Amino acid sequence: MKLLAKLFRGAGPRPATPDLTEAGATGTPILSGFLRDLGEYNTSFSSGPFSSYAIIEEMRRSDAQVAATLLACKLPIRSAEWTIADPKDATPIEQEAAEFIRSCLFEELDFQAILKNALLMLDFGCAAHEDIWYVDGNRVRLHALAPRLPHTFYRWITQPGTDELEALEQQGYRAEQYLTATIDADKLALFTFDREGANFAGRSLCRAMYKPWRIKSGLEKIDAISLERNGMGIPWAIGPENAKKEDRETAIAWLEKIATHEKSAIYLPFGWTWGIKGVEGQIRDATSSIAFQNMQITIAALAQFMMLGQTESGNRALGDTMSDFFYMGLQATAKEIARTLNLTTIRRLVKFNFGEEIRPPQLTPQMIAVGFDAIVAALKDLASSGVNAIQPDDELETWLRKKMGAPDPGNPRTRPQPPPPPPVAQVVPVGQAVPPATLSASAAPALRRAPNAREKSLALADIISALDKGRDDVAAALRRARSPLQAEIVHKLVSAPLPTMHRISIAPDARLVSEIEQSLSTIFDFGAAQIPAERDRQRAGAPPSDAAQTRLAAAATKRDPLGIYADAVVGEYINNLTARAANVALDWRRRPGALSPGEIIRKIEDDLDHQSDKWIDGIASKPVNESFADGRNDGYEQHKDEIAEVQYSALLDINTCENCSHADEATGPTPDDIPDVPNPDCDGADKCRCVHVYIFSDEVRNP
Repeated sequence: MKLLAKLFRGAGPRPATPDLTEAGATGTPILSGFLRDLGEYNTSFSSGPFSSYAIIEEMRRSDAQVAATLLACKLPIRSAEWTIADPKDATPIEQEAAEFIRSCLFEELDFQAILKNALLMLDFGCAAHEDIWYVDGNRVRLHALAPRLPHTFYRWITQPGTDELEALEQQGYRAEQYLTATIDADKLALFTFDREGANFAGRSLCRAMYKPWRIKSGLEKIDAISLERNGMGIPWAIGPENAKKEDRETAIAWLEKIATHEKSAIYLPFGWTWGIKGVEGQIRDATSSIAFQNMQITIAALAQFMMLGQTESGNRALGDTMSDFFYMGLQATAKEIARTLNLTTIRRLVKFNFGEEIRPPQLTPQMIAVGFDAIVAALKDLASSGVNAIQPDDELETWLRKKMGAPDPGNPRTRPQPPPPPPVAQVVPVGQAVPPATLSASAAPALRRAPNAREKSLALADIISALDKGRDDVAAALRRARSPLQAEIVHKLVSAPLPTMHRISIAPDARLVSEIEQSLSTIFDFGAAQIPAERDRQRAGAPPSDAAQTRLAAAATKRDPLGIYADAVVGEYINNLTARAANVALDWRRRPGALSPGEIIRKIEDDLDHQSDKWIDGIASKPVNESFADGRNDGYEQHKDEIAEVQYSALLDINTCENCSHADEATGPTPDDIPDVPNPDCDGADKCRCVHVYIFSDEVRNP
């Protein structure tokens, strides 16, 4: 990685003036406002929206499986709780703007109707509403978010020479009048499902259902005809040799009218016989084929769990696995609806009433399909683990009552705050090891559980303090470097053509890498120094006579991964910063208006400065935990001749994942016989603070 950094530093100078022209094309044909999907091979869908919409209407109106699948995709989103979130550290005027938007959407308008119209994008590929405003004193308010049905969409008018939508042209009815209407994009909120390129019409969820629906429709007709013709069999009769014509005609008329009835009876003249002829041989049953096509319809929406119980196989665990992907897709759809409303209707209202300088609030959907039992279990686990982040206050009670449909308690009650939990474990003084931290050695850290006999030799408070300080030191170095790195990234993003913005990169800062490597070296040395200190705490006897030679040999082959860790953390930091800057830059560069490159740069940097940088702590944690673990491993290599057993300990992680919990307190002769630390399978990834506890041989003999 250091070699790559040198290569990047050798890149040529940046151009003095950026090329702001757009060189590429999305590849979506929009000829005189008429869209064409080049990948669509079925002429029923490629010949124009009106023909495809007619097919979709037939599918969703006539087929129960299609209708049920669409409802399964919509109802969880419609029943979710939607909120308006203030910007982080909102100013008073930003809080006022959030309350104004909250009142407009949730009190003055029918938000359920807004969602229902937006979700038509699943049926038809796109949906839209038009902002209808009115002036109330010094405020511009919403009279309605008027739905504009997809089957009225006629032409997509773009700005000359670009793929930016300028207006939507409709053909449809208003009251008794058939008219052509043009809606400017500045009044439009367009919801598009599965959009590719500049295909504003999107792709209907019903498109993938079309083939199984078409086959199923034919099978149902065949099955109905088969039952009608062959369900009872064919009545027949044999008359005498010289039967009269009128007798034959009477017999045929009677056979054609025969039906099952509680008073059905027949009297046959002499010489006549009759019966019912059924189908002989094996007949192909269409039911299984129809069930298969139903399954294909639901698979198009990742809703195949709907078929469990209707087929021969399936269980609850399998259904849970299937539904996880389904609800993940619904969450993405809900976020897309929220994003569209945030960038259109909400942003416009805030701009009209509060100006362009303030940050608009954000419409946010809750997690889809989080049941009340799951919420109760999560709160119970948090409480039992000793986490004090969620307290039983009035707001939480109100939300839980609303969630379970319980009545309002009336006047809010003030709850006393619970006392802090008692110390879980007392720290043993470190002795000769001096950690790079200032936490008092007598403090009692919050632990997952009480330490066992083998873990009492760990300097728990010192280790936690050292890890926290190491993370804070690395994070502080990254935060100090943010401003110049961010400026360089933003200038490159503004200079790059839009299609190549995602390819821009900058060289890692060698001084930043060196500073972080020094911090990691400190935590590495601290980890290594813990091993001899822990040996002394275990009341060990004299070490073996050849111990000193063994330690010298181990030190000579000491691994040095710290430079790799430092390079990796700086690379991950720059990639994350670049991705965040690219999202903001893309938004500003695509906005209509004549902003100069300098103005765009200032806007981008202002938006980035308002973003939270809490993610930096997560990036800083991983190399610190790895360096500490490597330091302890280095200490093990120097003392392994005295160590008889190794224990895996998840003691330092209060919120322990399932994988680390299963490995907790596992033992083996060497570190290779138990899971690695930090645990590569930890659900917390870079937050894992599990350690190996080393048990020296004399302690094993005399516990």
